[in-house]
Amino acid sequence: AAILKFIFIAGFSWRSKQFTRRHIVQLRTTLMASALCGLMAVTGCNSTTSGPSASNADPRMTNDEFSVDQSSYATACVSGALITGVSCMFIADSGSRAVCLAAAAAGCAVFMGGNALLDNLRKGYHTKEQQLDALAKQMEENRQKAAYMLATANQVYEEDHAKLAQMKKEIDKNTADRKQAEKTLARYDGNILVLKDNIDYHEKQIALFKETKTELAGNENLTAAERKQIKECDREIARLQSNIDEMRGLLTNFTNDRNVLNIALNDGSEIKAKAA
Repeated sequence: AAILKFIFIAGFSWRSKQFTRRHIVQLRTTLMASALCGLMAVTGCNSTTSGPSASNADPRMTNDEFSVDQSSYATACVSGALITGVSCMFIADSGSRAVCLAAAAAGCAVFMGGNALLDNLRKGYHTKEQQLDALAKQMEENRQKAAYMLATANQVYEEDHAKLAQMKKEIDKNTADRKQAEKTLARYDGNILVLKDNIDYHEKQIALFKETKTELAGNENLTAAERKQIKECDREIARLQSNIDEMRGLLTNFTNDRNVLNIALNDGSEIKAKAA
């Protein structure tokens, strides 16, 4: 109700040339508060559950600049898209406004009904070439996130694998710190969960990108420029798929090391529970 009331006032002020920066700030504040309330209504009060948690993962793998936490992403993107989408309306330049709206839709499109990315590309860009170019850029942005995730996970794995070798020696000698070993096991579980979430998300993105590319291409004869953009989209999809495949390999490595540590802990039942 607060949003509708403010939009009505804002609309009147805009038409009467009295819409000021203060109105924009007030609208954004109202939207943020309402989105937060809506998010709380959707998620409710989540109780603590047992089992692996991404909170136990290496902090480097949960960097929100490139990592995806699907347990909260769907609801977060709804409130975020609401704020971002309305903020886009205040961009004067139509081209920049279209880019803003397309970007807001791309991240949430996987979790929303229909193809929001396709709809926004068609609304924001007038020609097929422009639409395909914008899609290729969205793909590149998504692929970069996957590449950063892959590089970070690789670094974390190499370090953890080296530590595991040393910890296994200590377990064999019955000199390991059980509490520390159990924390390491929990970290492995967290890292595995984060990787699974990211793999699943990027696989869904690939399906979305393929569908959007096919819909934009249509059955018409394409121009040389449009065919060039289609090839670029195909290259981005192949690059993203390659990153996903490498992440799957890392997931296997993390899982194998985790199982080795778990078996060692269970066999080393006499490990002293030293103070952490």
